[in-house]
This record gives sequence, C-alpha cells and structure tokens, in this order.
Amino acid sequence: MAIIFNESKKIFSLSTSTLTYAMQIGENGKLITLYFGTSLIEDDLPDIKSVITHRSLGRNQFEADYEEYHGSLTYGGNCEPTMEVRFSDGTREADLYYKSYVIEENTLRITLSDKYKPLDVELVYTLYEDCDIIEKNAVIHNRGSEDMYFDTLFSGLCHLPYRDDYRLSTFTGQWSDEYRITRAKMRDGQTVLQTRNGLSGPDAAPLIMIDEGDATERRGDVWFMTLLWSGNHKMIAERTVFGNVQITAGLNNWDFCMRICGGESFSTPILAIGFTEGGFGQTSRNIHAYSRKHLMREVEARRIMPVVYNPFGTFFSQINEEKILSVIDIAHEIGVEALILDAGWQGEGKEGYDYRKGMGVWNENKERFPKGLKYISDELHRRGMMFGLWMEPECCHVESPIFYEHPEWILRTPTKDDGRFDHRHVLNFALPEVKKYMFEKTCYLIENCGVDYFKVDFNRLLHDVGTEEMPTEERQTVRYHYTKNLCDYFDELKTKYPNLMFENCAGGGQRVDLNMLRFTGRINRSDNQDPFDILRLHEGFSNIMLPKLAGGGCHISSVYTAHHNDRVSTMRFQARVAMMGALAIGQHLLNLTEEQKEELKKYVRQYKSIRHIVHLGDIYRLASVDEHPYAAYEYLSEDREEGLLFIFGRGIGAMRIYERLRLDGLDEDAKYSFTEIDGAEQSTDPHSGNAIINTPMQKTRTGKALMRLGIDFVLRGDMDSIIYHFRKEEG
Repeated sequence: MAIIFNESKKIFSLSTSTLTYAMQIGENGKLITLYFGTSLIEDDLPDIKSVITHRSLGRNQFEADYEEYHGSLTYGGNCEPTMEVRFSDGTREADLYYKSYVIEENTLRITLSDKYKPLDVELVYTLYEDCDIIEKNAVIHNRGSEDMYFDTLFSGLCHLPYRDDYRLSTFTGQWSDEYRITRAKMRDGQTVLQTRNGLSGPDAAPLIMIDEGDATERRGDVWFMTLLWSGNHKMIAERTVFGNVQITAGLNNWDFCMRICGGESFSTPILAIGFTEGGFGQTSRNIHAYSRKHLMREVEARRIMPVVYNPFGTFFSQINEEKILSVIDIAHEIGVEALILDAGWQGEGKEGYDYRKGMGVWNENKERFPKGLKYISDELHRRGMMFGLWMEPECCHVESPIFYEHPEWILRTPTKDDGRFDHRHVLNFALPEVKKYMFEKTCYLIENCGVDYFKVDFNRLLHDVGTEEMPTEERQTVRYHYTKNLCDYFDELKTKYPNLMFENCAGGGQRVDLNMLRFTGRINRSDNQDPFDILRLHEGFSNIMLPKLAGGGCHISSVYTAHHNDRVSTMRFQARVAMMGALAIGQHLLNLTEEQKEELKKYVRQYKSIRHIVHLGDIYRLASVDEHPYAAYEYLSEDREEGLLFIFGRGIGAMRIYERLRLDGLDEDAKYSFTEIDGAEQSTDPHSGNAIINTPMQKTRTGKALMRLGIDFVLRGDMDSIIYHFRKEEG
C-alpha cells in the first residue's frame, strides 16, 4: 500500500496491489483526476493531455471537466457540480485551486482554496489495502466571518477511464421486493438513483457498480461506489457529450440547503469507492471485508448470530405475560437463543390495539405484564437465552401523552393534513431534545428490563418534515439533522452498551446502507419471508451486506412465509433458505405436533453446526434464480478449510438434469471431500420399482476439478434442495 506525492510531476497516487487512484495538479492549479483503475506504476500513468482529448459541440474539453471536486462550472461544462454555494454578497460561484496536502499513515488530505472567498475544501482520502477500498469525502471550511449557503454539497465524484461503452448495475426496489439487480448499458446523459423519503432504501440502495459490459460474478473489471449515509441520498451516473463518465454522490440536494456559519466546518458523508478485476463477486467480498474490518465494531463483526424466536408470528400483537411464559420452555427445548418481544409489550389495556398509545411513551404495560418485563428477562436469562425488545423510537401515537405535552416535537405542517399512517406521528429527531428524551427512555428500558437485544423499527416515511421550531434558514436541513441525530442516538447507545445486539428493521428492508453497520448487528433483509422470493432477495442483499446480517422475524413460519404470495412451503425448505443468513423462527410453538417439534429441533441443530462458516466466511453466488430454475450459493470459511454449498430448486420441471455446478475460491491443488447434510431419501419409480437417483454422492476431487469441471446435482421439483458441507483434506 502506498500514498505518494511526486513533487516534480505534481502527481498524487494511492495504490494497493489491485487498484490505483491518481490525481495531478494541472498547469492552472486545478486538481485533476488522472486515473482510476487497475494498479499501475507511476511511469505507466497516462499523460494529463492524453486524458483530455475529446471534442464536442465545437469545443474542446478542459482540465476542469476532470476536476476532482467541482466548486462550480463557470466555463459552461456539462458535468454535475459537486457543490453549489451562495456567498453573502450574492456571488454563486466557487473557484477552487490546489493549496496544500498532508499524508498521515493511510490518509491523504488535500486542501483546495477559493481564490477570492474565504472558503477551503479539504478532500480526505483513506486507503484500505486489505479490501482495495478508498474512502473519500469533503470537509468544507468557512474561513470567513459571514455565513455561506450550500444548495448542493455532495461527498465527491469519480471519473472513470474513457471507454466506448460502460454498463451500470443498480439495486432498486420497493417494500417486499428489495435489491432488484438491474444491469443496463450506460446512456448519454444522467441516470439518477436517489431517495427523498428520509430513509436510504429500498427504492434505491446507495450502491452502484460499473463494468465494460462483460463482467460476471467470477471475473471482469468492476468499479464500484457506495455512500455511507442512512437518509436522503443521490447518486448520479453521467455520460457527458464527450463520452467521459463521472459518478457523483452524496446528500440529496432536493429541498436542501446547508448553512455553514463563519468559522465553522462541515463534513460530508463518506463515499467508499473501489476497483477489482474479480467481477461482481469479488466486489461484494471486498465490501464485506471493508464492513468487517473498518466499519463494524469487533463484537458484531465476530458475533455468531443467535437463533431468534419472535412470537409475533404466533400471537401477533396480542401478547401478555401468560402467553410468553407458555412458550419459553418450548423455545428453549428447540434450541432458541434469543426471544424478541415485538409490538404489544407497551401501551394500555389487556387486549386490542391500545398498545400503540404507548408509542412515544414506551411504558411497560402492567396490565399485560403485571410482574414487569424484567421478570420475563430473568426467566430467559435463567435458561441462557437473550431477551429482546422491539421499539419504534421515531414514532408516537396521536393519543399518547407526548403528543399533547410536546406538540413542538412532532414533524408536521399545522396548516396541512398531516397524512399520518396507522395513528402515528414522527418525532422530530432533528431537535436535540427529542434525541435526548429517547436516549434516556431507551437506556431506562435496557437497564431496568434486562434487554440484550434491541430491535429498532420504523414504519413511516418522512413525507412531511414541516416544523416551526427551527429557524427558517435551517428548515431545509431537517432531513439531514434528523438522520445525523438518529445515527448519533444509535451510536451512543452502542457505545454505552457495547454487547447489546441491535437489529435494524425500519419497515423491513429500509436503511440498508453501510453506515448502519457502525452500530447494528442484524438487519431485517425484508418483510417478505417467502423462501422462494428470498432466493432472489438474498442475491441482491448480499451484494452490499454481509449474508449473516440477513435477519427478519419469521424465516420458519406457517404464517409469514405465506403472507405475501399465499404460497405454502415446507419447513425443510424454509429452514434451509434461512440457514444462509441469521435464522429466525416464527412458528406457533403451542400448535406444533411432537413430530413437527422434532423436525424443527433438527434444523436448529444443523444451523448451529454450520453457521460459523456462513457468519464469518465469504460468499460466492454461483447461480442466480433470474438466470436458472435454481439458485446456488457457496460459502467458504475464513481459514478456507471448509465450506458449504446450497442448491435450491425454483422452477424445476421435466426431470431435467442441469449443467455441472462449478465452485469458486478453492485451492486448485487441494482435495476436498463432501458430506451431504440431511440428504433426502431416494425416491422409487412407481412402475419399475427402480430407485430414482436424486443427489449423486460426491467423490473427493481437487479444487481445480471442482472449479473447472464442477459437480453433478439433481433437483426433483420446486422446493427440493441440497446442502453439501465440504472440507479440505490434509496432505
């Protein structure tokens, strides 16, 4: 790893063994992106004049077309500006020139300065060789005494090497259909991916990948960018009239204006960028390594995910002390390690939906839980189980005391219909006093109720952010401060209770961004628990998130797995799909037969025997359900000594035999032996009586044979599945 500045050539170079990111101070003092791609020595970098050679509309390109940070586009260029500023004298242009640099270990800081205004922009680059990723962001310094207003303030941009064609991969969707992968040739003009509802997903996950149209999961040049921000964001993929490609990303500039007072500074969210020659698969593994090593707290990066039981799939919100106590021993017998109390523990009344009135107040419902939640927690702890609690800290009920006591804390425009959903308002986390109140309330619950697991939900969107409590000039920053304070609230809780496990739910599949990994240890991948749909959801989710984070409340369930599509699936299929993430049980435990209970116990044992590979290892997506009537996922342990191969049928018919499945990431010269987990019994032809071969027995093979030749497999109809556990043989 190296960060080097060549004084004579005025070239900054950030390099790992895989990538190089180079910038040069041009003749006019502008900082220009020189190169971003596969690792090159400095002598092989392109000349700045050869980079800027294109013509269009009767004019030449300028160095400013490749500026590392656009203060403005005074020359009339077509690139999206990274900053739009208004000074006190009405001037609306910033002209940024190189001023100085500092190198501190793996971080480079370059300061750009406006020639005429007291404005400095500090560009910060942090290089991580162990995952081939560069963090970059901008710190804006108002060196004067008067305020500056920024209508646009992105984190940064990337210029890609000139190619005739590029292909853009995006991850978009909607509730219950998140992380849809779309790959399309980049067109002239802009492709904008954004969210304006206050949460970072699922309409557009803040991740894009770009390749030359030939990359696959296994190979090919891929550039990628992801923004570490949990609120409104915008990513703009732009192909200019000259054919050059620029990616700009940061805070969404819709209904946005940031005031930076005299003498103050502002840091934009981090934009993480990278390059690999290993295709989309290596891209996601680099992002996962970055998450484990540089974002997540160690306790979460190394945590083996517990078996979770959420009684919401059993009792829904109609819970009470008697009902919960009735399932604790059954859950413990099955092998459950964490029981999560979902909605219904707070509010008033023994039955009905009055529990919502406790939203915002978050009181223990003593009518439903007369001995208090600590009693439930103690019963679980006595059995070695974790106690979890669900909350929506951002919401309050329209009839809760907090609504009447602090109307100034509510996000709404009094002169308009509030558009509330489900009798809930949103608390204005942009106000420090709201964050303080919820922090103290949450700490009380954690400490007095013996909480080990905190499930954070939010079933609203920030449609109306009207507020009369903030100065007029700051009202366009409500969404920013809301997100910033909310994340600070999470971070302060995690700092105070480092072993507390957080699950980020957010309505199922929202706020799925890398910034959330600084405090969360589990994510509700989607409210859609249909295992057929999960085969596709998991593919998109695992491009950005570690597979072990893939949570939810009811992976194994008789209710929620059929909720979205009215599709009945077997417990076996549900459990096996769930084993690729963080397994949760939502079965009605009191209605299980002894046979069903034993079957469920078996799947829990199987999960526990292999979860260390899934949770701490690397994922390889071998076959997509969008391209095949089956899906295949491979996991390799962190020491590369053992692995898992999951194969699932979805659309199987006509007794067809499919092409050999080729594994990935193995040691070519090593030999690997296979054991099938809970293999299905052979079926018999009803006419001839002959056995029908299902999954072939896999003989010991070299890694080279497994990756080049592959293995045979047979699936008999939808919901058939195969799990192989393979090991590297000694010697």
